[in-house]
Amino acid sequence: MEILKIKWRGELIGELIDLIPDMWYLEGQWRSYGSDLSNKFEALVGSFDPKAVMTSPEKGTRIEIIENNSKPMHALAISLDNSLLFIRRVSMEKAIEWLINNVD
Repeated sequence: MEILKIKWRGELIGELIDLIPDMWYLEGQWRSYGSDLSNKFEALVGSFDPKAVMTSPEKGTRIEIIENNSKPMHALAISLDNSLLFIRRVSMEKAIEWLINNVD
């Protein structure tokens, strides 16, 4: 079973398991580490309107995903609904720069 660690605001906050990939998008079960920051992340992403975030990514939040202790990859958290986390991976240099400069 593939597990991705999720880092937000400089701290590991949980994991994404049972992954369903679709091009740049990933969906999977969210498993929180139970920290205060994990809880804040859940509340924030759980309040997102996924269509609004996909149309205007600055309405989402920036995360890093880490696979097998490899170098973190940038991603956009789009929604969290019933423990199902939906994200978009970002890999192109200009897109990463935009993400860093425009998304919290």
